[in-house]
This record gives sequence, structure tokens and C-alpha cells, in this order.
Amino acid sequence: MSEHDNINMFNENEPTEKKKKNWLIPVIAGVSSFCILAAPVMKFIRKTDRVVRKVDSIVEHIDKTEPSGNNIILEKTTNTTAKTEPIKSEKNSSDSSNYKNNNGIYKSGNYEVGKDISEGTYIIVADGSNPTNLGIAEISSSPDENDEDAVLNNTWFHGNTYLKLEKGQFLHVSWATIYDAEKVDVKLNPYSKDGMYLVGKDIPAGIYELELDSGEHVYDYSAKYVIYSEMASPMPVQFSNGNFKDNKFVQLEEGQYVMFEDCHPIKSVKNNNNINII
Repeated sequence: MSEHDNINMFNENEPTEKKKKNWLIPVIAGVSSFCILAAPVMKFIRKTDRVVRKVDSIVEHIDKTEPSGNNIILEKTTNTTAKTEPIKSEKNSSDSSNYKNNNGIYKSGNYEVGKDISEGTYIIVADGSNPTNLGIAEISSSPDENDEDAVLNNTWFHGNTYLKLEKGQFLHVSWATIYDAEKVDVKLNPYSKDGMYLVGKDIPAGIYELELDSGEHVYDYSAKYVIYSEMASPMPVQFSNGNFKDNKFVQLEEGQYVMFEDCHPIKSVKNNNNINII
């Protein structure tokens, strides 16, 4: 084979190599376009999934809790005691011009801290407006309650929970009533259902035996408790936690917050060497 033939063979292969490279260009462009277009679609899917999970939670716990199980009594700063009537859960904004002069009670809705609602610690109580007595309270950096990227603390609870708010945050609450802990003294009953309680106010300090809540979807392996050393924002400071199945006794000290899920204390006990305490 002559040198001229070798050159011709090289030239004949060259178009094939160019065709291969040209074929890759639209493929790479297509993949890049897909990634760009897929981003908003995936965000929409995440939002849709969030709504589905809310509905699934209601269905899953439909037999767990009966509404209005906390027997709440309010004591205002004037020492007037009265039983509360349920406040309807409506997603409305508050009157931001008068929040400093209100009675410290807010219905479900979206609030900007420092404008619609003041800074401070709040007790949020499920109002029984859905069949499971479920409440949702979310602290966010966005006024949009569906902006998942802005969520700082998302709490799903039966009974009640505590949250601390700081200026510039946004509070989104569903199916619950919001009470300013400085203006309204909410009397809670920790001995019947799960919830979050301030030790020394809602429940005395001491050692407690725990019991499972009643309900079809309550299990000893999923029931738990969490103790917080202090209330902070957007999340309280966790001190310790435990599983009901492994430990049915808990020791509480004044000033702590304790969250019970699917279980509750039934009585205080004296400590002895046979009791396993967290």
C-alpha cells in the first residue's frame, strides 16, 4: 500500500469521526435543557407531596384522638378564669395595627412576627377543627406557607405545643389557636393525652410513670418523649429523649419543656434503684 493510499484511508475515516461528534452535540444540549426545565417541575412535585402528606396524616390518625381533649382553661392577667370556646380555624391574616393591644389570642393564619404578632413564647393548641385534633405550626423565613426552602421549624402535633418567635420570622398555623404565654395563662392537662408542657407550670417537677395514649394507631415502639432544656427559636434546645418501649419512666426538672408523643404521664413515683430514668 502506497503512502497516497494511507492518506486516502485517513481522509475517508475523518467524516465518520465528525459524524460521531456531531451526534453528541444535540444529546448534550437535550440533557442540559431537561435539567433546566425539570427544576421547577420537581419543586411543584415537592409542594404537591407536602399537601398529600397533610391529608395522609389526617387519614392515618383518624381514630387516634377525639377533639377537644385538653379541657383548656384560660386565666388572663386580670385573674379572670373562664372556659374557652373553640375558635374557628380560618387562614386569615390578623389586623397588624392592633396586635399589641389585643388579648393575646390568635386564630389559625399567617403572621409576620413584629408586625402581625409580637415576639415571644406562644402556646399553640389544636382547636378540634379536624377529626384527629391535629395542629400544624410552622416557623418560616418566608410569608409563603408553601415555600419549603424557607421552613425553619415545622411542627405537627396533637394537643398542644410551644414555640418561640423572633422578629422577622413568619408563623403559619393550621387547625389550632395561638396563645401568648405572657398574656394568657393556659391551663393544660398533661395526664390524659400527648402534648408539650412546661415543667413547673403545666406539670410539677418529679419522676413520672408513662402510659400509652388510647387509639387504633398508637404503638409502644413509636411512642416517645423529648425533654428540652430551654425554649429557643426557631427550635427549642433538646436535652434528652427516649422511646416508650425502652423506658416507661421519665424525670422532669423545673424550667424544662417536655414533649410526649402517643404517651402521657399518669403519676409521679419515688425514685428507687429498680426504676430506669433518663
